[in-house]
Amino acid sequence: MTLWVVRAGKYGEQEETAVEKTLVCHAWNELPDYSYCKTKDELRKLYKDTYPHESEKTAVVGLGQVWRFAHEIEKGDLVALPLKTAFAFAFGRVTGEYQYKKGCP
Repeated sequence: MTLWVVRAGKYGEQEETAVEKTLVCHAWNELPDYSYCKTKDELRKLYKDTYPHESEKTAVVGLGQVWRFAHEIEKGDLVALPLKTAFAFAFGRVTGEYQYKKGCP
């Protein structure tokens, strides 16, 4: 079991949705469903097509975070969400596999 820190957007813009719907969200909302990406190279192409104006360094960091989100976080792992609206953390346990949901604004 691993403890992951997952932020709900750079400024906490998805915090309310994550807490209310008990979801683990990330802020790469422009990315379409990438659940079919079985290799990092497949995801890299989709990521670069979606964010063509990002610097190489920013793209590498973002790609790594998105890849870990979908392929390394496992059922049973713990998640800590630093809350931007309060000086606190929300904690949860992953109960299923990665799923694409358009519910996070």
